Amino acid sequence: MVKRQDYWWATALIFLGIGFGGDAAKIWNVGVFLEAWWVLFVIVPCVINMVEVGISRGNVIGLGLGGALFFSQWFPAFRNFMVAYTFLVLGFTLLFIPSHKDYD
Repeated sequence: MVKRQDYWWATALIFLGIGFGGDAAKIWNVGVFLEAWWVLFVIVPCVINMVEVGISRGNVIGLGLGGALFFSQWFPAFRNFMVAYTFLVLGFTLLFIPSHKDYD
């Protein structure tokens, strides 16, 4: 029996394979669309964990900061606000997302 998590990872790896294969075959340029591809190693696990387990502080922080790093590649002016955004994400997450201890 294949686990649901294996389907998520398989789908992500297939899309990465198609993307980098098309780049190698000169069909498209992955660098133009995905300069911050390494951030997907932060975003994808956070999203998968949110779907399977539910929303937690770590997932929200990881998704927020990973998304900010990803979009800062397309909007260079956003890079100036990364420190402020980091503090805002941490503060609002601590304020509005309960910790695991609060669930017990």
